[in-house]
Amino acid sequence: EALLGDDHDLALLHAAESSTVANTEVSQRALLGASLASPHLERHLHGFPGQVRGVAIAGDRVVAAGLGGTLRAWSSSTGEPEWTVEGAGPSILSLDVDQDGSRIVAGDTGGSLFVLDGATGERLNGVPAHAGETDWVEFAPDDGRILSTGTDGAVRVWNGESLAQDASIAEGTTGVAQARWHPDGTHVAIVDHEGVEMRETGGEEGRVRLRQPNARSIAWSADGEQLIVGGEDGSLTRIDVGTDDLERGWQISAHDGPVTGVEVVDGTILTSGTDRTVAAWSLDTGSSRGDRWIGHQDRILALAATDGAVVTGDVDGSVALWDTAEDAGIWSDVPEHLGASHVTMDATSPRSAAATGAVSYTHLTLPTTLPRC
Repeated sequence: EALLGDDHDLALLHAAESSTVANTEVSQRALLGASLASPHLERHLHGFPGQVRGVAIAGDRVVAAGLGGTLRAWSSSTGEPEWTVEGAGPSILSLDVDQDGSRIVAGDTGGSLFVLDGATGERLNGVPAHAGETDWVEFAPDDGRILSTGTDGAVRVWNGESLAQDASIAEGTTGVAQARWHPDGTHVAIVDHEGVEMRETGGEEGRVRLRQPNARSIAWSADGEQLIVGGEDGSLTRIDVGTDDLERGWQISAHDGPVTGVEVVDGTILTSGTDRTVAAWSLDTGSSRGDRWIGHQDRILALAATDGAVVTGDVDGSVALWDTAEDAGIWSDVPEHLGASHVTMDATSPRSAAATGAVSYTHLTLPTTLPRC
């Protein structure tokens, strides 16, 4: 009935609940049918033994990494695996891909920062970056420099080729959660337990700070005039960036639990949360842009986005690729990929069921209980 009424999200929830109660061939078919009709969810790329802590997308390549030191890459257009690297180091906490997808940078629990070849996964270079864990890495948008943060409270910039340290932006900062490059590469925004700080990449100069308790994740607008901050309390805040000050704009309640990822694409804010959902918001007003995207069974820990796709990773080891429509940042209600040939399910997973038709069906990661409506 929900499918006939075009209420695809409700159909997914009902199918997931029925499969939880009675895992039968009929319930599996119902869940598969509901997933094929669901907007946005394109495919699941499952196979990590533990948490997925970092995801990235560039061109046709999706890359993910997690606890245990495993890195994997897939084609975003086909869902076919490209390469896997096991035991790349200690557990990986963050990764990023440069603009052409040729290089990958990762940070791990041992404090290392290392670069891999995007096409093969071959390790190219690495350095000890932090005394403690390297929990965030990001390529600069202009020249390939690398930004890193660590549990030692340091925020540092590295030469993208030699991995020599170019600058120390902060040292001994308490509770650094994340740092992001300004779109022009001249400044860095840092979030910690007490607020948001903007610094010039040369170091201590140009410090501008705004108190914002519970800040956890952050992203810049494309023009660098706004910062979007996700909070431990589920809040989402827009901060307007002036020449020498930061001014708080709108604030909304975005998720039932911490906001684990924030990205901005063409005037639309994308967020992920521990409530297992992805949501889209207007950059201008903070208003919701459609229903929440449902597809993860456990807490989402990583989010990355481009103008055509979104990728997320969760505690359960699932990586989900979401489709978006190119119409002024409004996300599609009806995807173009409806059809079994475009849904790739990994039947080698321990949780997989028997093949249904031409599609190998494994568990579709969905909430095991109905969320608050």
